[in-house]
Amino acid sequence: MKQYDFNEIQRMQEKALERVKKMQIRARQAVESEEAEISEEKGRSTNYITADSLKPYIGSSNSVDHVQLPVNLPKKTETTVKETESNGNFDIFSQPDRALLFSLLMLLKSNEASEELMMALLYIML
Repeated sequence: MKQYDFNEIQRMQEKALERVKKMQIRARQAVESEEAEISEEKGRSTNYITADSLKPYIGSSNSVDHVQLPVNLPKKTETTVKETESNGNFDIFSQPDRALLFSLLMLLKSNEASEELMMALLYIML
């Protein structure tokens, strides 16, 4: 192994410090350029909700805390079990509650559960 004298060790340390300083400068420049790009993207982005984007929905310019809902919503049609049964289109899978109970009933049947339990589920289902 080569023996180094004090001056050589000092020169190597100085060179190492210079390399570290250059790396730190490059790292700072990289971070600053990334921050600049991010701030430019934020300025251009329209994904953020601003007060100007909410102005069409606000009733008056003074009431910022109240947003009006749209008035031209389509009417919701309600269907009941009685209507579907009276039409003759009784489909057990069109209603999630009945479909779940029917699946449970089939599982109980495959595991040979008691008839009383299956009849109770059938009563709840209908």
